[in-house]
Amino acid sequence: MSKIQDFDLSVNILEAILWQYNEAENLVNLIQKKNNWYDENIIQFLEQWYYDVFNVDTATDFGLSVWAKILNVNFSKQIPERADNKLFGFGEFRQNFSNGNFKPPKDETYQLSLDQKRLIIKLTYQKYHILPSVPEINKVIRALINKDSYIVDGLDMTQNLIIFKEQIPRSVDFILNNFDVLPRPAGVGIKTQVITGREFGFGEFRNNFNSSAFFGKNI
Repeated sequence: MSKIQDFDLSVNILEAILWQYNEAENLVNLIQKKNNWYDENIIQFLEQWYYDVFNVDTATDFGLSVWAKILNVNFSKQIPERADNKLFGFGEFRQNFSNGNFKPPKDETYQLSLDQKRLIIKLTYQKYHILPSVPEINKVIRALINKDSYIVDGLDMTQNLIIFKEQIPRSVDFILNNFDVLPRPAGVGIKTQVITGREFGFGEFRNNFNSSAFFGKNI
């Protein structure tokens, strides 16, 4: 993935003075004041705009909202109220004790952090920008999510995102499961699978066999 473009915003208006007028003090002073005004009011503004808006890595919440408008991204995510019959609690007949402190009282809007918004913007940009082939998608995933991750094409209009060796942060997992931001071909669904190496199984050299919940028990 390419680095963000660098800009040289400096301007020396004094270079516009013809050599014949180098000794014209009033003219040179006037142009110098114009150059100083440009440095203070234009260059500083553009540098701050570059930092606060254009560069996604340093953009403020306002800057990320500008990118969201450009890319048609909605940062809001409604968390629906859970059904009463699925809540922990010990109320009447030992169900739903005092409504439980795990139950959201009403629908809530999940508040994204700046890092989550940055990741959404970067993934959405790549989704619109790259060719949605497996090699190109893998480049994006390894650069933005996890260097040991990759996509497997199911050949049935599905793809699996395999995240290998380490559990991704919950903040990233929330984005992958609640926002359609991963680059993919049209009409192809993506499922996420995390492989940490601690799963129960019968892999090479009986990986995790002796660590399973069934080891040492008579069945």
